[in-house]
Amino acid sequence: VIGLDGNLERILIQACQNGSSIEPGIAENLMQQAEAALIKQETIGASLVLLVNHPLRAMLSRFLRRVHPQLAVISNMEIKSNRTIRMTAIIGQ
Repeated sequence: VIGLDGNLERILIQACQNGSSIEPGIAENLMQQAEAALIKQETIGASLVLLVNHPLRAMLSRFLRRVHPQLAVISNMEIKSNRTIRMTAIIGQ
């Protein structure tokens, strides 16, 4: 799966909690890095899945899927605890 860098995740959670939008520079960087991560995933034959913290799922799904409809955004709460996850790309580093 694709994951989010911890610092980026904190910034996005704060924006969600405050009801504010994503800062334009961060939004642009997020889109560019998502594109790069999707290309990497396709190259290695990995799933086009972004795994995020539960509070970010709906917001990031709406935001990213407009440009990348092939990307599935799922919450960490949707994964069974006994499941092994391999993170192959990180957005925000």
